[in-house]
Amino acid sequence: MNDLEKSFAPIKPNKSFKKNHTLDIVALILCLIAAFLIWLFVANSSRAVVEKTIIVTVDAKSQIEDDTGLSIINGLDMTDYSQFKVTLKVSGMQSTLDKYSDDDYIIRVQTDPIKEGGAGKYTLRFSDPVLPDQSLTLNSMEPAYFDAFVDKLITKQVDVTASVSEGGISDGTLDIYPIASANDKSVVLEKVTISGPKSTIDAIDMVDVKVSVANYSKSTIVKSRTFEFFDAYGVEYKNDNNYITVKPSEVDVNLVINYSSKAVSIYSKFNAADSDEYKYHVELSFAGSTDVVIRLSGDSLEFPPDDRLAYDFGDITDKAGTTFTVNVADIVADYEEKGLTVNADDKAKVLTVTVTKEKIVTNEATS
Repeated sequence: MNDLEKSFAPIKPNKSFKKNHTLDIVALILCLIAAFLIWLFVANSSRAVVEKTIIVTVDAKSQIEDDTGLSIINGLDMTDYSQFKVTLKVSGMQSTLDKYSDDDYIIRVQTDPIKEGGAGKYTLRFSDPVLPDQSLTLNSMEPAYFDAFVDKLITKQVDVTASVSEGGISDGTLDIYPIASANDKSVVLEKVTISGPKSTIDAIDMVDVKVSVANYSKSTIVKSRTFEFFDAYGVEYKNDNNYITVKPSEVDVNLVINYSSKAVSIYSKFNAADSDEYKYHVELSFAGSTDVVIRLSGDSLEFPPDDRLAYDFGDITDKAGTTFTVNVADIVADYEEKGLTVNADDKAKVLTVTVTKEKIVTNEATS
């Protein structure tokens, strides 16, 4: 076969090429099927009906104030009604739910009962939520209602006094009154400011500050946060729910204790030049009785420390082995200058003083 004949000869099929071409077509078909399945999955997923939990923050406090002019009175209830959390269960297509945030769901408080009834305690229901898309369905809402005491908040000033809650002065009198500042007990606190529901505050005319004096025997200033409330007729109003607040929230109270006849014992103070060699004893007596007590009257701040009156005999070295007397009038002279009054019978008494001494025996001397 010459060259011309070869050029016109038919081309024989290449078996390798045919096989590869068939494989490419199969792969293409498989890719198309996979893409279709993925698209079908995504399409079905976005259209699937699912349930989602939504947390809606409801400003119940502001809504009630705007609608009724009244306020929620918290008292012991520590709920923040301006950040009231309501949980919704909402179902719909995933693609629809994903479009919206929790803030797109709106819930309001049904305030009609308050508008009709005015101040008081209510069980208030939440309105049906306004959903951001009509295709969404509300499955549940929790809570569906809440309890609240609503009233108008007012503030006013009332008289203030102070009294004893427990304890007392058995042998004297107690003058107790609130003061404006612990730095100046001469300025009496006459008024305090109270705030709370109008229905309560309108009925209160006086606040009494309560103080326990069980642990006090001398005039002092104490602080108190305990208050009792009274109407114009002296009837106490119980603030069981803590609806009432007082300013100042802590009051300084001046306790002035004046004893009318308080027993005070007398004891001796002394020194001796040879106290390193001898031990001295001083015995005090009234007409043979060692119960050496006198009665004083006056402000407790001027009383001797620990209700014991010390009389300093000074150096008693040369008085050892002797007995002498001292007038009570001389012993109490300094305290009388401070304003204390000594019982007349006690002031007329004479104190008998007996001084003795004994040799201090050391271990060396014994050995």
